Amino acid sequence: MEDDEVAVITADQVQIFDRDRFLLEKEKHLIEWDVSAAEKGGYAHFMLIEMENFFTFR
Repeated sequence: MEDDEVAVITADQVQIFDRDRFLLEKEKHLIEWDVSAAEKGGYAHFMLIEMENFFTFR
């Protein structure tokens, strides 16, 4: 998604609209991940992971 776009997500579909409420056609992408990618690895918040990575890789 891009700035100024809104998604309406239901059990049956995903619709994406622009700021003028026009329905957009978007290319679908399959993102492969496993459960470990969604875990916080002992951190209380995901933001702490991001902050540590920012300062580690700088």
